[in-house]
Order: sequence, then structure tokens, then C-alpha cells
Amino acid sequence: MAVLSNTLVRDLEETPPAYSGRGRYPMNPFSRLDRWCGQLPESAWTTIEVRDAEKGPLKVDVVKRRVQARSPTGGTGPEELLFIMRERQSDEKFKHDYYLSNTMSETLLKELARVAKAEHRVEECFKRAKSESGLGTIK
Repeated sequence: MAVLSNTLVRDLEETPPAYSGRGRYPMNPFSRLDRWCGQLPESAWTTIEVRDAEKGPLKVDVVKRRVQARSPTGGTGPEELLFIMRERQSDEKFKHDYYLSNTMSETLLKELARVAKAEHRVEECFKRAKSESGLGTIK
């Protein structure tokens, strides 16, 4: 499921702060996806060729982590897989797409990228089918 860049997540793969000896064991704090993503080292990203496109192969940089997301009401959700995909734009800046999934953490990066990129083609197929059947004007 695609999520917004202001979604709060807790990285479960990062080492939590040291235990002080009293009270509950500390956990990593929640942080916004865009800020958390900006702190990732370049070595965390893996470049993957997703598919052939009109202008050559479509390559994206991806990263995945086990996280907990905070709900809008302030509750903590279950463990999920965070998948971030970034593409270099023509102005040399990166466009980031964020996804949360309940899939297993062993799922291959290439498979996650393929599914994320297929979303746009599926939407185009639905739009074309609605238009051809005369349902394009119905909302």
C-alpha cells in the first residue's frame, strides 16, 4: 500500500538505545519517512532494473526495512515491511515512493519493485477499459 512521506515509522532493524537499567527497554523513536529516508547512507540503496521502457531499461534504487507505523490516532501498528523506491528525475533530483506491506521480509527487492511499478499500468488498463465501454464519464 502506498503511503505518504509524512507517515511516522519506527525502524525495527536499527539498534535501539542502550537500556538504563530501570523501567521498560527503550525502543527507537518514530520519525517521518521523508526524514528517515534522507538519513540513509548511499550504501543502503540497491539499484534494480525493473523492466524495459520506451527510453531503455527502467532502473530504480530501492531499500526495504522492517518497521512499525504509527496510526493517525497515535497507536502503534504491527510489524510491516517498508519498501522505498527512488528514481532520478530529469532535474537530477530523486522522486521517492513509499510502500508498506504485510509481505514476508524475505521477499526479493526485484519482486517488490516489479509490483510497485505495475500499479500504474494496471490503472491505465482500467481507465482505457472504462473509456471503451462508455463508463469513462461515470465516477
